Amino acid sequence: MFGAAERPVVFAGPSLPRSLRRGVDAEWRPPMRRGDADRLLERAPGRVLILDGLFSSHLAVTPTECRALLRAGWSVVGAASMGALRASECWSEGMVGVGAVHAGYRLGTLTSDGEVAVGYDEACARELTVSLVHLRATLGRELEAGRLAEAEARARFAEARALHFLERTPGRCLERWREAGASLEGARRLARELQTHRHDPKRRGAALALSLVTGSDALWPAGGLLGSGEDLDVLAGSPDLAADRPALVVAPGAVEEEVVR
Repeated sequence: MFGAAERPVVFAGPSLPRSLRRGVDAEWRPPMRRGDADRLLERAPGRVLILDGLFSSHLAVTPTECRALLRAGWSVVGAASMGALRASECWSEGMVGVGAVHAGYRLGTLTSDGEVAVGYDEACARELTVSLVHLRATLGRELEAGRLAEAEARARFAEARALHFLERTPGRCLERWREAGASLEGARRLARELQTHRHDPKRRGAALALSLVTGSDALWPAGGLLGSGEDLDVLAGSPDLAADRPALVVAPGAVEEEVVR
């Protein structure tokens, strides 16, 4: 565990709700926005973990700001949401990306920031709507378990993706799936799975990244890839759903060929 002066700074929102942060020795900040990195430059360098960031209601943190932190001596780690995206853009400068979402952006299987966009309750940092990466992973588990056929998985994804990200609650997804002809039992099962966050790659990546920056040094990548990438599943053959199953931690300079397909 780091001393008080060395506690990592963690920018977190719905990817790691407050109920999961108890007992973690970190300097907690709300989702990152433009200008937050500049304020960190006013202090001695340390470790910073970027999980969530604002991008619609406020200006988003830029890759340039992340690079400035790195050049000033900060260790910068990104995962889950905005952090995963920025790590995929700044890996060549030394930013470490963690989790399946980051690896998807780094390898180009995920290309839009809309993949991680959600609405959330600012008071408790609770996620209110469903991200597309969460939807992909949940449908992938249903497909692997044989509870959905591939055509059904594609259809459920397309129907939910058509909802605006601020409207894409589990309940609204259930309604949309029922309107499209899905069975009540099947639609309810999917909605319940989304509510549990059991397969949410944003939350799983956030938890792994937090373990890295709070002192689990044995988990830090040593010039390669760590993990099996079980969070983001392949839905093969679909241009809408297909996503390679990437490794969990990608160190700067790690080879892309190591990705598990």
